[in-house]
Amino acid sequence: MGYHLPESDRDTSQNSHSASLFDGLAREYDAWFDGEGRLIFSIEVQALRSLLPALPKPWLEIGVASGIDSVSAAN
Repeated sequence: MGYHLPESDRDTSQNSHSASLFDGLAREYDAWFDGEGRLIFSIEVQALRSLLPALPKPWLEIGVASGIDSVSAAN
């Protein structure tokens, strides 16, 4: 027998609603890195840029925020 998701986890409308609760915070989250968090952002991007070339491709990002770090590291 395989693993089956509980019915509540299969309800995509419920999951979509939960994700949309954070949509309004993304702009504020990213704006913090343009101001008070600028140094931290720079350090995070520098760390990603130094580590990524040593890792085998393809790379997979597991999204846990707005994606601002990965986009900047990729550029």
